[in-house]
Amino acid sequence: MLIPVLISLLISVKVPDLPAQADAAQRQGQTMKAIALMEAYMVMRPEDSEGRVHLAELYSIAGLMGASTRNYRQAYNDRCKPCNVKPCWKAQRCRKLEILSKRMKVSERDEIVPRLPRIPDTAKKLFKAARSFMRSRKYRKAERTLRAAVMLDPMLKGVLPKMEYLFRKLKDKKGVTEFYLWYLRIRPAGPYAAKIRRKLRKSNLLGRVDIESSWPCMVTIDNHTLMNRRGKEIRTPVKGLTLPEGRYSIGFICLEHHLAKRFPVSVRKGQNAKVRLDYGVLRVSLKPWGRIKIAPVAGPRKGRFMDLGLYEKIGVPAGKYVLQAVAHDGSKKLRHEISIAGGTVIDVTSWNRPPKVKRSGDRKKRKKSRSHRRSRRRRR
Repeated sequence: MLIPVLISLLISVKVPDLPAQADAAQRQGQTMKAIALMEAYMVMRPEDSEGRVHLAELYSIAGLMGASTRNYRQAYNDRCKPCNVKPCWKAQRCRKLEILSKRMKVSERDEIVPRLPRIPDTAKKLFKAARSFMRSRKYRKAERTLRAAVMLDPMLKGVLPKMEYLFRKLKDKKGVTEFYLWYLRIRPAGPYAAKIRRKLRKSNLLGRVDIESSWPCMVTIDNHTLMNRRGKEIRTPVKGLTLPEGRYSIGFICLEHHLAKRFPVSVRKGQNAKVRLDYGVLRVSLKPWGRIKIAPVAGPRKGRFMDLGLYEKIGVPAGKYVLQAVAHDGSKKLRHEISIAGGTVIDVTSWNRPPKVKRSGDRKKRKKSRSHRRSRRRRR
Protein backbone atom coordinates (compact mmCIF):
# COMPACT_ATOMS: atom_id res chain seq x y z
CA MET A 1 0.00 0.00 0.00
CA LEU A 2 2.89 2.36 0.66
CA ILE A 3 4.49 1.88 -2.76
CA PRO A 4 1.84 3.83 -4.76
CA VAL A 5 1.95 6.64 -2.21
CA LEU A 6 5.76 6.86 -2.38
CA ILE A 7 5.68 6.85 -6.18
CA SER A 8 3.07 9.62 -6.20
CA LEU A 9 5.23 11.71 -3.89
CA LEU A 10 8.22 11.31 -6.18
CA ILE A 11 6.28 12.34 -9.30
CA SER A 12 4.19 15.05 -7.61
CA VAL A 13 3.51 18.19 -9.63
CA LYS A 14 4.13 21.63 -8.24
CA VAL A 15 1.02 23.80 -7.81
CA PRO A 16 1.26 27.10 -9.75
CA ASP A 17 1.78 30.21 -7.65
CA LEU A 18 -1.45 32.02 -8.56
CA PRO A 19 -0.89 35.19 -6.45
CA ALA A 20 2.53 35.70 -8.09
CA GLN A 21 0.99 35.26 -11.54
CA ALA A 22 -1.76 37.74 -10.58
CA ASP A 23 0.83 40.33 -9.51
CA ALA A 24 2.69 39.87 -12.80
CA ALA A 25 -0.55 40.28 -14.78
CA GLN A 26 -1.42 43.42 -12.83
CA ARG A 27 1.99 44.95 -13.55
CA GLN A 28 1.35 44.34 -17.25
CA GLY A 29 -2.01 46.14 -17.02
CA GLN A 30 -4.09 42.93 -17.32
CA THR A 31 -6.38 43.56 -14.36
CA MET A 32 -9.12 41.11 -15.38
CA LYS A 33 -6.56 38.32 -15.79
CA ALA A 34 -5.24 39.11 -12.32
CA ILE A 35 -8.79 38.94 -10.95
CA ALA A 36 -9.36 35.55 -12.62
CA LEU A 37 -6.17 34.16 -11.09
CA MET A 38 -7.03 35.45 -7.62
CA GLU A 39 -10.59 34.10 -7.88
CA ALA A 40 -9.12 30.67 -8.63
CA TYR A 41 -6.69 31.07 -5.73
CA MET A 42 -9.55 31.88 -3.33
CA VAL A 43 -11.28 28.66 -4.42
CA MET A 44 -8.15 26.78 -3.34
CA ARG A 45 -7.51 28.84 -0.20
CA PRO A 46 -10.84 30.27 1.01
CA GLU A 47 -9.41 30.88 4.49
CA ASP A 48 -6.70 33.29 3.26
CA SER A 49 -8.08 36.71 4.28
CA GLU A 50 -5.04 38.54 2.91
CA GLY A 51 -5.72 37.04 -0.51
CA ARG A 52 -9.36 38.13 -0.16
CA VAL A 53 -8.26 41.71 0.50
CA HIS A 54 -5.95 41.58 -2.51
CA LEU A 55 -8.85 40.40 -4.66
CA ALA A 56 -11.00 43.25 -3.33
CA GLU A 57 -8.29 45.74 -4.25
CA LEU A 58 -8.14 44.34 -7.80
CA TYR A 59 -11.90 44.71 -8.18
CA SER A 60 -11.57 48.29 -6.94
CA ILE A 61 -8.89 49.01 -9.57
CA ALA A 62 -11.20 47.58 -12.25
CA GLY A 63 -14.00 49.93 -11.13
CA LEU A 64 -16.23 47.10 -9.84
CA MET A 65 -16.98 48.50 -6.41
CA GLY A 66 -19.84 46.11 -5.66
CA ALA A 67 -17.59 43.05 -5.96
CA SER A 68 -14.84 44.91 -4.12
CA THR A 69 -17.16 45.67 -1.19
CA ARG A 70 -18.37 42.06 -0.97
CA ASN A 71 -14.82 40.74 -0.77
CA TYR A 72 -13.79 43.34 1.81
CA ARG A 73 -16.78 42.42 3.94
CA GLN A 74 -16.07 38.70 3.68
CA ALA A 75 -12.41 39.21 4.61
CA TYR A 76 -13.48 41.34 7.58
CA ASN A 77 -15.91 38.66 8.82
CA ASP A 78 -13.35 35.87 8.36
CA ARG A 79 -10.72 37.75 10.34
CA CYS A 80 -13.03 38.44 13.25
CA LYS A 81 -13.98 34.79 13.78
CA PRO A 82 -10.68 33.35 15.09
CA CYS A 83 -9.48 36.57 16.73
CA ASN A 84 -10.89 37.73 20.07
CA VAL A 85 -8.30 40.45 20.66
CA LYS A 86 -9.76 43.97 20.50
CA PRO A 87 -8.85 46.10 18.73
CA CYS A 88 -7.51 43.93 15.89
CA TRP A 89 -5.53 46.12 13.52
CA LYS A 90 -6.08 43.79 10.57
CA ALA A 91 -9.85 43.84 11.02
CA GLN A 92 -9.81 47.61 11.47
CA ARG A 93 -7.80 47.99 8.27
CA CYS A 94 -10.22 45.81 6.36
CA ARG A 95 -13.18 47.72 7.78
CA LYS A 96 -11.68 51.02 6.65
CA LEU A 97 -11.12 49.64 3.17
CA GLU A 98 -14.76 48.54 3.05
CA ILE A 99 -15.94 52.03 4.02
CA LEU A 100 -13.73 53.54 1.34
CA SER A 101 -15.16 51.11 -1.18
CA LYS A 102 -18.71 52.14 -0.27
CA ARG A 103 -17.80 55.78 -0.71
CA MET A 104 -16.37 54.98 -4.14
CA LYS A 105 -19.54 53.09 -5.13
CA VAL A 106 -20.74 56.18 -6.97
CA SER A 107 -18.02 55.64 -9.56
CA GLU A 108 -19.31 52.17 -10.44
CA ARG A 109 -21.37 52.22 -13.61
CA ASP A 110 -23.66 49.65 -15.18
CA GLU A 111 -21.77 50.21 -18.45
CA ILE A 112 -18.84 48.28 -16.94
CA VAL A 113 -19.37 44.64 -17.94
CA PRO A 114 -16.45 42.52 -16.66
CA ARG A 115 -15.26 39.48 -18.60
CA LEU A 116 -12.82 37.09 -16.95
CA PRO A 117 -10.45 35.62 -19.56
CA ARG A 118 -9.65 31.95 -20.04
CA ILE A 119 -6.18 30.89 -18.85
CA PRO A 120 -5.85 27.33 -20.20
CA ASP A 121 -2.10 26.88 -19.54
CA THR A 122 -2.44 27.50 -15.80
CA ALA A 123 -5.64 25.43 -15.72
CA LYS A 124 -3.82 22.41 -17.17
CA LYS A 125 -1.09 22.73 -14.54
CA LEU A 126 -3.73 22.86 -11.79
CA PHE A 127 -5.39 19.79 -13.29
CA LYS A 128 -2.11 17.87 -13.18
CA ALA A 129 -1.56 19.00 -9.59
CA ALA A 130 -5.05 17.78 -8.67
CA ARG A 131 -4.29 14.35 -10.16
CA SER A 132 -1.10 14.26 -8.11
CA PHE A 133 -3.11 15.01 -4.94
CA MET A 134 -5.52 12.22 -5.86
CA ARG A 135 -2.67 9.73 -6.18
CA SER A 136 -1.37 10.77 -2.75
CA ARG A 137 -4.94 10.53 -1.34
CA LYS A 138 -5.21 14.20 -0.49
CA TYR A 139 -8.78 14.33 -1.69
CA ARG A 140 -9.82 17.68 -0.25
CA LYS A 141 -6.83 19.43 -1.81
CA ALA A 142 -7.53 17.70 -5.09
CA GLU A 143 -11.17 18.85 -5.01
CA ARG A 144 -10.27 22.49 -4.42
CA THR A 145 -7.52 22.41 -7.05
CA LEU A 146 -9.91 20.98 -9.64
CA ARG A 147 -12.41 23.74 -8.89
CA ALA A 148 -9.71 26.34 -9.43
CA ALA A 149 -8.85 24.73 -12.77
CA VAL A 150 -12.51 24.99 -13.87
CA MET A 151 -12.53 28.67 -12.87
CA LEU A 152 -9.65 29.35 -15.25
CA ASP A 153 -10.80 27.18 -18.16
CA PRO A 154 -14.41 26.00 -18.52
CA MET A 155 -13.50 23.78 -21.50
CA LEU A 156 -11.22 21.57 -19.40
CA LYS A 157 -11.97 17.90 -20.06
CA GLY A 158 -12.32 15.13 -17.50
CA VAL A 159 -13.33 17.33 -14.56
CA LEU A 160 -16.83 16.04 -13.74
CA PRO A 161 -16.04 12.31 -13.33
CA LYS A 162 -13.00 13.12 -11.21
CA MET A 163 -15.01 15.46 -8.97
CA GLU A 164 -17.68 12.80 -8.47
CA TYR A 165 -14.95 10.26 -7.64
CA LEU A 166 -13.43 12.66 -5.08
CA PHE A 167 -16.75 13.26 -3.32
CA ARG A 168 -17.35 9.51 -3.15
CA LYS A 169 -13.97 9.12 -1.46
CA LEU A 170 -14.79 11.99 0.89
CA LYS A 171 -18.25 10.45 1.55
CA ASP A 172 -19.78 13.86 1.00
CA LYS A 173 -23.16 13.55 -0.74
CA LYS A 174 -24.09 17.17 -0.08
CA GLY A 175 -20.76 18.26 -1.53
CA VAL A 176 -21.66 16.73 -4.91
CA THR A 177 -24.89 18.74 -5.11
CA GLU A 178 -23.08 21.89 -3.98
CA PHE A 179 -20.51 21.37 -6.73
CA TYR A 180 -23.25 20.90 -9.31
CA LEU A 181 -24.88 24.19 -8.29
CA TRP A 182 -21.50 25.96 -8.13
CA TYR A 183 -20.63 24.77 -11.64
CA LEU A 184 -23.94 25.96 -13.08
CA ARG A 185 -23.50 29.32 -11.38
CA ILE A 186 -20.08 30.03 -12.92
CA ARG A 187 -20.39 27.97 -16.17
CA PRO A 188 -24.14 27.79 -17.00
CA ALA A 189 -23.41 26.73 -20.59
CA GLY A 190 -20.20 24.78 -19.96
CA PRO A 191 -19.42 21.33 -21.37
CA TYR A 192 -20.91 19.56 -18.31
CA ALA A 193 -23.93 21.83 -17.80
CA ALA A 194 -26.40 19.56 -19.65
CA LYS A 195 -25.35 16.46 -17.67
CA ILE A 196 -25.58 18.34 -14.38
CA ARG A 197 -29.04 19.68 -15.23
CA ARG A 198 -30.25 16.14 -15.95
CA LYS A 199 -28.96 15.02 -12.56
CA LEU A 200 -30.67 17.94 -10.81
CA ARG A 201 -33.92 17.62 -12.76
CA LYS A 202 -35.88 16.09 -9.85
CA SER A 203 -34.29 18.23 -7.13
CA ASN A 204 -36.27 21.43 -7.91
CA LEU A 205 -33.20 23.56 -7.14
CA LEU A 206 -33.10 25.54 -10.39
CA GLY A 207 -34.93 28.51 -11.87
CA ARG A 208 -35.21 29.83 -15.42
CA VAL A 209 -34.25 33.13 -17.00
CA ASP A 210 -34.87 34.53 -20.49
CA ILE A 211 -32.26 36.97 -21.83
CA GLU A 212 -33.24 39.19 -24.75
CA SER A 213 -32.05 42.36 -26.49
CA SER A 214 -32.98 44.52 -29.48
CA TRP A 215 -29.92 43.28 -31.40
CA PRO A 216 -27.79 40.14 -30.85
CA CYS A 217 -25.41 40.67 -27.93
CA MET A 218 -22.85 38.58 -26.09
CA VAL A 219 -23.94 37.68 -22.56
CA THR A 220 -21.97 37.61 -19.30
CA ILE A 221 -23.20 36.17 -16.02
CA ASP A 222 -21.28 37.32 -12.94
CA ASN A 223 -18.02 38.11 -14.81
CA HIS A 224 -18.15 34.89 -16.87
CA THR A 225 -18.91 34.95 -20.60
CA LEU A 226 -21.75 32.65 -21.63
CA MET A 227 -20.21 30.09 -24.02
CA ASN A 228 -21.41 26.89 -25.66
CA ARG A 229 -19.71 23.50 -25.54
CA ARG A 230 -17.32 24.48 -28.33
CA GLY A 231 -16.11 27.56 -26.47
CA LYS A 232 -17.94 30.11 -28.66
CA GLU A 233 -19.86 33.06 -27.22
CA ILE A 234 -23.62 32.64 -27.04
CA ARG A 235 -25.63 35.62 -28.26
CA THR A 236 -29.12 36.78 -27.45
CA PRO A 237 -31.86 35.70 -27.43
CA VAL A 238 -31.24 33.05 -24.77
CA LYS A 239 -34.43 31.22 -23.80
CA GLY A 240 -35.00 29.17 -20.66
CA LEU A 241 -31.48 29.27 -19.22
CA THR A 242 -31.63 27.29 -15.97
CA LEU A 243 -29.60 28.63 -13.05
CA PRO A 244 -29.37 27.91 -9.33
CA GLU A 245 -31.33 30.16 -7.02
CA GLY A 246 -29.59 33.44 -6.27
CA ARG A 247 -28.87 36.96 -7.45
CA TYR A 248 -26.88 37.47 -10.64
CA SER A 249 -25.44 40.32 -12.65
CA ILE A 250 -26.27 39.75 -16.32
CA GLY A 251 -24.31 41.80 -18.83
CA PHE A 252 -24.87 42.57 -22.50
CA ILE A 253 -21.98 43.35 -24.85
CA CYS A 254 -22.39 44.42 -28.49
CA LEU A 255 -19.04 45.15 -30.14
CA GLU A 256 -20.69 46.26 -33.38
CA HIS A 257 -22.60 49.04 -31.61
CA HIS A 258 -19.97 49.75 -28.91
CA LEU A 259 -22.45 49.08 -26.13
CA ALA A 260 -22.11 47.40 -22.75
CA LYS A 261 -24.83 47.21 -20.11
CA ARG A 262 -25.61 45.02 -17.13
CA PHE A 263 -28.64 44.37 -14.97
CA PRO A 264 -29.20 42.61 -11.63
CA VAL A 265 -31.66 39.72 -11.67
CA SER A 266 -32.96 37.38 -8.98
CA VAL A 267 -33.54 33.72 -9.89
CA ARG A 268 -35.85 31.65 -7.70
CA LYS A 269 -36.50 27.92 -7.60
CA GLY A 270 -39.11 26.78 -10.08
CA GLN A 271 -39.82 30.31 -11.34
CA ASN A 272 -39.13 32.19 -14.56
CA ALA A 273 -37.30 35.52 -14.74
CA LYS A 274 -36.72 37.78 -17.72
CA VAL A 275 -34.01 40.31 -18.58
CA ARG A 276 -34.25 42.48 -21.69
CA LEU A 277 -32.06 45.26 -23.03
CA ASP A 278 -33.98 47.66 -25.26
CA TYR A 279 -31.68 49.99 -27.12
CA GLY A 280 -31.44 51.99 -30.29
CA VAL A 281 -28.53 52.87 -32.56
CA LEU A 282 -27.19 56.28 -33.51
CA ARG A 283 -25.60 56.33 -36.96
CA VAL A 284 -23.30 59.34 -37.02
CA SER A 285 -21.97 60.93 -40.20
CA LEU A 286 -21.20 64.61 -39.59
CA LYS A 287 -18.99 66.88 -41.70
CA PRO A 288 -16.95 68.37 -40.13
CA TRP A 289 -16.74 65.58 -37.60
CA GLY A 290 -17.51 66.16 -33.96
CA ARG A 291 -17.92 64.34 -30.67
CA ILE A 292 -21.41 63.18 -29.68
CA LYS A 293 -22.61 63.57 -26.09
CA ILE A 294 -25.94 62.61 -24.55
CA ALA A 295 -27.60 63.21 -21.18
CA PRO A 296 -30.80 61.55 -19.85
CA VAL A 297 -33.81 63.83 -19.51
CA ALA A 298 -34.96 62.07 -16.31
CA GLY A 299 -33.59 59.69 -13.71
CA PRO A 300 -30.61 59.73 -11.33
CA ARG A 301 -28.24 60.81 -14.14
CA LYS A 302 -30.40 63.64 -15.36
CA GLY A 303 -28.34 66.34 -17.05
CA ARG A 304 -25.06 64.39 -16.85
CA PHE A 305 -23.55 64.28 -20.32
CA MET A 306 -21.67 61.18 -21.42
CA ASP A 307 -19.19 61.17 -24.30
CA LEU A 308 -20.09 58.43 -26.81
CA GLY A 309 -16.78 58.54 -28.67
CA LEU A 310 -16.01 58.79 -32.37
CA TYR A 311 -17.90 55.80 -33.73
CA GLU A 312 -20.17 55.55 -36.75
CA LYS A 313 -22.63 53.28 -34.91
CA ILE A 314 -23.36 53.83 -31.23
CA GLY A 315 -25.81 51.82 -29.14
CA VAL A 316 -27.88 53.81 -26.64
CA PRO A 317 -30.41 52.33 -24.15
CA ALA A 318 -34.03 53.24 -24.79
CA GLY A 319 -35.18 56.52 -23.27
CA LYS A 320 -35.29 60.28 -23.75
CA TYR A 321 -32.00 62.16 -24.07
CA VAL A 322 -30.53 65.53 -24.84
CA LEU A 323 -28.08 65.08 -27.71
CA GLN A 324 -25.38 67.62 -28.33
CA ALA A 325 -22.29 67.75 -30.52
CA VAL A 326 -19.49 70.23 -31.20
CA ALA A 327 -17.37 70.17 -34.34
CA HIS A 328 -13.69 69.46 -33.81
CA ASP A 329 -12.78 72.92 -35.05
CA GLY A 330 -15.53 74.61 -33.03
CA SER A 331 -17.28 75.91 -36.15
CA LYS A 332 -20.64 74.20 -35.60
CA LYS A 333 -22.83 73.02 -32.75
CA LEU A 334 -25.79 70.67 -32.45
CA ARG A 335 -28.34 70.24 -29.65
CA HIS A 336 -31.63 68.28 -29.87
CA GLU A 337 -33.91 66.29 -27.61
CA ILE A 338 -34.41 62.77 -28.94
CA SER A 339 -36.48 59.74 -27.95
CA ILE A 340 -34.88 56.33 -28.53
CA ALA A 341 -36.96 53.16 -28.64
CA GLY A 342 -35.79 49.57 -28.74
CA GLY A 343 -34.63 48.59 -32.23
CA THR A 344 -34.69 52.18 -33.52
CA VAL A 345 -31.99 53.48 -35.84
CA ILE A 346 -31.48 57.27 -35.78
CA ASP A 347 -29.32 59.03 -38.35
CA VAL A 348 -27.29 62.03 -37.21
CA THR A 349 -26.05 63.39 -40.53
CA SER A 350 -26.61 67.16 -40.46
CA TRP A 351 -25.60 70.03 -38.19
CA ASN A 352 -28.70 72.01 -39.14
CA ARG A 353 -31.51 69.40 -39.28
CA PRO A 354 -32.75 67.23 -36.40
CA PRO A 355 -31.86 63.52 -36.38
CA LYS A 356 -34.07 61.21 -38.47
CA VAL A 357 -35.60 57.94 -37.33
CA LYS A 358 -35.04 55.42 -40.14
CA ARG A 359 -36.69 52.25 -38.86
CA SER A 360 -37.90 50.68 -35.65
CA GLY A 361 -38.77 47.26 -34.31
CA ASP A 362 -36.77 44.13 -33.63
CA ARG A 363 -34.92 42.33 -36.41
CA LYS A 364 -37.40 39.46 -36.50
CA LYS A 365 -40.34 41.82 -37.02
CA ARG A 366 -38.51 43.66 -39.79
CA LYS A 367 -37.64 40.38 -41.54
CA LYS A 368 -41.27 39.25 -41.35
CA SER A 369 -42.53 42.50 -42.80
CA ARG A 370 -40.01 42.29 -45.68
CA SER A 371 -40.90 38.69 -46.48
CA HIS A 372 -44.59 39.59 -46.32
CA ARG A 373 -44.06 42.39 -48.84
CA ARG A 374 -42.15 40.08 -51.19
CA SER A 375 -44.91 37.45 -51.06
CA ARG A 376 -47.55 40.08 -51.85
CA ARG A 377 -45.54 41.29 -54.85
CA ARG A 378 -45.25 37.73 -56.18
CA ARG A 379 -49.01 37.21 -55.89
CA ARG A 380 -49.62 40.34 -57.92
